[in-house]
Amino acid sequence: MSSINMNHSVLLTIFLSIFLFASCKPEKEVDARRQNFISSIDSIEGKIRASLEANQQPEIKLALEAVEAYRNFLYHYEDDSLAARYNFKMARLYDGVLNDKRQAIVEYDKAYQKYPKFEERAILLFFEGNAFHDLGDTTNAIEKLEAFIAKYPDHEFADDAKGLINIIRMDPGEFEMMFSDTQDSAS
Repeated sequence: MSSINMNHSVLLTIFLSIFLFASCKPEKEVDARRQNFISSIDSIEGKIRASLEANQQPEIKLALEAVEAYRNFLYHYEDDSLAARYNFKMARLYDGVLNDKRQAIVEYDKAYQKYPKFEERAILLFFEGNAFHDLGDTTNAIEKLEAFIAKYPDHEFADDAKGLINIIRMDPGEFEMMFSDTQDSAS
């Protein structure tokens, strides 16, 4: 009886060892996969950079490739040191190239909430407010821009945020007059 228990115990130990070994990916494999993601992203960003340097708007297909690459990286490495930057870049592509302001707002907010130590966190709030403004959502635009000014009063875009709030609050006549005054003084 004791040899059966001992055999059972040995088999259980072997099974658990195999299970644990199989479920743990070697660090080199994880690092290689991460590096493959980064290399793919670098390649796509290089193509986008080349199109910008040639004074061309990046192709929609290329922007979608970049978004997919960022999203895949974030899915696997959401707490990685590069995650906040990639989330930010994804939001910028949605905002600028893809002109999907709603998704840009989602990504700006996600990055702002999830990565409080991100060195460019302040600008996420500014861009989110600006995207709300682009959608014509003046209430949320002003709310985000005022939060930006309150939290980051010394930021280089604080004055821009104040100016944008003033423009948002203008009635159409004031807005039109502001531009007619500028055109008159330029003549």
